[in-house]
Amino acid sequence: MSVAVYPRLDQLLRDRNLTPAELARLIQSRYGVSIVSIDAEALSHLTRAEPIERADLTAAGAAAAVLGLQIGDLFDVEAVPLSVEGPGGLESFLNDIRSQRLAELFDLQDAGRLTEAEQRELDELVTEYGRQFGERKLRQFARQRGIPVERARREADVAVVHATQRWHGLAAGTTERKPRGRRRPEAPR
Repeated sequence: MSVAVYPRLDQLLRDRNLTPAELARLIQSRYGVSIVSIDAEALSHLTRAEPIERADLTAAGAAAAVLGLQIGDLFDVEAVPLSVEGPGGLESFLNDIRSQRLAELFDLQDAGRLTEAEQRELDELVTEYGRQFGERKLRQFARQRGIPVERARREADVAVVHATQRWHGLAAGTTERKPRGRRRPEAPR
């Protein structure tokens, strides 16, 4: 089983036009510094987009109380049962039969014994796996941002169009490359 816990505090604060520092001040004014010592950094940990393994439950509980929420409202838990994990414990987005066939085709490919028909079958399975993987990541993105999946899909489509246009511009030499964060040489002392 694979379990990931995603904090939702970032979206909850944006919905209320608050920063972690402002929330920390609200918590301290309500509960007093001597009762609970919570700083913006402890709350910032709960605003990350990536999964977290540990959380300051005092900070989470105080944040939930001040925001009028249950502590569970601050987190999204994604648990993937073993039944959807493929060979070697890797997550699979295909059913057991198709996952097994994909593994067989990869083995044939590695051995250099893949026929044209098997190559087409492999391509189809990889495409289906990629589509389902993309859908899952899109749902995660939407949940983390607190937006509907269709809005996340539209935003992703626009981002792909812009990236494609930029790539074509770079390839044609009509778009300038953005300078990478290069450090300036230090002045002689």
